[in-house]
Amino acid sequence: VIAEMLSDDKGLVWPEEIAPYKYYLVGLGEEGNKKAAELHDKAPELVFFDDRDARAGEKFADAELMGMPYRVVISDKTLANNQVEVMNRKTGETKLLTLDEFEHKLVEILKISLLNYNSVALWGVGEGGKMPKTISITEAGRKDLEKERKELIARRPEIAEKIALARSYGDLSENEDYSAARSEQKVVEGRILEIEDILLHAKIIKSGKKDKVDMGSTVSLESDGKTNTYILVGAVEANPLEGKVSNESPIGKAIFGKKVGDEVKLPNGKVFKIATIE
Repeated sequence: VIAEMLSDDKGLVWPEEIAPYKYYLVGLGEEGNKKAAELHDKAPELVFFDDRDARAGEKFADAELMGMPYRVVISDKTLANNQVEVMNRKTGETKLLTLDEFEHKLVEILKISLLNYNSVALWGVGEGGKMPKTISITEAGRKDLEKERKELIARRPEIAEKIALARSYGDLSENEDYSAARSEQKVVEGRILEIEDILLHAKIIKSGKKDKVDMGSTVSLESDGKTNTYILVGAVEANPLEGKVSNESPIGKAIFGKKVGDEVKLPNGKVFKIATIE
């Protein structure tokens, strides 16, 4: 849907409100790349940094293809004047900003957009509304998300190459390879954004021995010689195949707050007794 509605003949054109990143950052030359990397590290949530060893024209074409609201170029030439070049993807308008102006803009957007926009995007709340919802995850779950995010980010160059190659075939209207690559890009960028929002609002579940079933508890239920074991986690970590149940699920609600020896009636009508809590 996005590819069909938010695109032109050069590629995607993301509205600022829903763009995965606000800036597509291109570094040219040794010093330009070094400074670009520094700026990216200051605001990775806002900046997609094209650090590939590729020609400037190829990077510019991919910037238009990916369609972030603004393309920012930092080259040895612009650095000589302490400036960066900023192009509006939608209008094509280009202007020069000083490094200080651009860095200040990043800081202000991080203060407002990252804390407010991400809350609106994920939870539907913002300034004047309720506080953003916190997401309960275990430390292991946080590490898994960090790993997944890293792996997804590592796929960006490969996807960009697929898009560029498919685009070189011509006629995009009937180009299945191009459509498939663009769809893959959408899925990957959407998942990266989702993970970053989860991590931003994450509350780590404390582990340790508990007298009552709580978040992070491993609970064994016994009935007629049969034992079922569950791990109580937040919704984002829930995986019934691994015995991980959400605290918001019927089973999670049934066992939450119970003690060893308490009886629990599960949604299937069976009654179990809590044998252990770890």
